[in-house]
Amino acid sequence: MSQTEVQLIKDAVIVNADISNSAAIDVSKISGAMPLTGGTFTNDVTFDGATAGRDILFDRSNNFLKFKDNAKISLGTDDDANLYFDGTNPILYAGTGTLRIVADNIHLEAGDFGDEFLRCNHDGSVDLYHDNSKKFATTSTGVAVTGEVTIPDGSATGNRLAIGNSQDLALYHNGSNSFIADRGTGPLYIRGNNAVRIESWTGDASGEAMVIANSDGAVELYHNGTKTFETTNEGATFDTGSSSCVVRLNSNTDAVSLFQAFNNDLTIKAASGGGVFINANSSESAIHCIANGAVELYHDNVKRFETTGNGAKIVNGGTKPFTISAGEAEVVLVSSGGGSDKEWRVMGSTGGNTHRFRVYDGVAGADRFNIDTNGFCIQPFKYQLIVQRSGNQTGYDAQGSFGTGIIFNSIASEQKASSLSSCFDTSTGLFTAPIEGIYFLEASAYSVDTQFTQAWFAISGSRSVYSDWVMGDSGNIVNCNNMVKLSASATVGFHPHGGGGQSSQTINVSGNHTWMRITFIG
Repeated sequence: MSQTEVQLIKDAVIVNADISNSAAIDVSKISGAMPLTGGTFTNDVTFDGATAGRDILFDRSNNFLKFKDNAKISLGTDDDANLYFDGTNPILYAGTGTLRIVADNIHLEAGDFGDEFLRCNHDGSVDLYHDNSKKFATTSTGVAVTGEVTIPDGSATGNRLAIGNSQDLALYHNGSNSFIADRGTGPLYIRGNNAVRIESWTGDASGEAMVIANSDGAVELYHNGTKTFETTNEGATFDTGSSSCVVRLNSNTDAVSLFQAFNNDLTIKAASGGGVFINANSSESAIHCIANGAVELYHDNVKRFETTGNGAKIVNGGTKPFTISAGEAEVVLVSSGGGSDKEWRVMGSTGGNTHRFRVYDGVAGADRFNIDTNGFCIQPFKYQLIVQRSGNQTGYDAQGSFGTGIIFNSIASEQKASSLSSCFDTSTGLFTAPIEGIYFLEASAYSVDTQFTQAWFAISGSRSVYSDWVMGDSGNIVNCNNMVKLSASATVGFHPHGGGGQSSQTINVSGNHTWMRITFIG
């Protein structure tokens, strides 16, 4: 390396060196300025950048690799990522790709390691801090906020809390008023586990009540902190706390008003000589109170009830009236034309009669419906049967397409009219319907040997529809119920089924498992 090839070696800085491939550097000639041991720099090394001030320095004494301002660490074949300091701020530039920071836990903190900005916890939350105090955190169910969420004044379309896929629900303040705006097609629900209160703001925790909706109770309306309206189990109550309560439907003095003075009647009053009409709309009548005349009730704009000079009349299409008249202790409903063959009576206790409620057939002279003084229905016909086994039933065939029936050989209870004989045959296990009607059938059976898969009721020897019930492999007990219409003298039996290979089974005796119950509905 000649003097012309090496222009300057100074303080371990090599400037403008041109060393050919065949040339060799005599280390002994430059060891004072840049000692080398086994290929190792033993002093500070500076890499002079092409742009002034962008040098890279290895400071051996401090073990620093220093990059001057705007001297960059370049990553990627195409210099896709850069790390550098621009003289004011440190910059990590990731280009058009995605910047990934990967670690078990990631903390962003102030330069003194005292104030936290962000924490990304492994398999846990992401936390945001303000003045070293956690204010926002993700959770397994959503997010948690400590303190307030502040949204500037906005509108229904901007600076709002928007909820829903289509942002149908908006919460915002427009600078003057606060809004809960539902812009969707469905209703707006306000739900509370207990009472729901709407109060005016008083500057502290104690608001002035405006509307209170109590759980399973009343809805209350307030005026100036005083309750003036309340719903009840009987309707609603108006109460202003004064000597009278007025509900005005119109400010016009000739219009209708509701007036209630303490200890006086409630009066609905029209102008002198006028009637009171309640209409569903401008053309559909509901209630007409005609001055000096009748009170009329309508359905679908057709009069169905009216008072008359003799009492009241229920109108069927305006052509077939039914008259309701009050006798001493009975009400008689008489069809048009009258006569004992066209009447139904609701009778009380008269002339030593102990029946409190009674529907009477004037032609037959007999009760059709009767409730006695104890509240028991003694008419119409009623029937209930409960039967069971008094010993195990062996040799039960459960594999046939229809199978045999359980022989319930013991009657646990049979409630029937005293004039009616038993409707159940303990030798066959069959029930015989005494009259035509609707019956509710229930039955259960327990097999000692195998599991049942199905069961059905046999109605007069035929399999009943809607009674099949599949148990699967859950147990040896099968249950079945059905509501059917039976003709008089129809028979009912119970047939559990267990599939193939189960021709000889044992039915357990227990009344908890093997039983049948039949109830007459009407």
